[in-house]
Amino acid sequence: MSWSVPASLGRRVGARTATVSLVGRNLAMWTDYSGLDPEVSWYGQANQLQQDLFTLPLGANVSLRLDVRW
Repeated sequence: MSWSVPASLGRRVGARTATVSLVGRNLAMWTDYSGLDPEVSWYGQANQLQQDLFTLPLGANVSLRLDVRW
């Protein structure tokens, strides 16, 4: 999600334009799968065994970015 900072606010610090962005990754998983992560297993994807042994899904993260053009 991005928000363009109003020009009047950006001019106070000498900027031509400014944008604030909020980005989220791996925030939720919608599935009936009961394991930790359906894409990985102890044996990798080359084997037909379907087991979750000490495999963890990627962590959720949120980033805030400020893009200022002078």
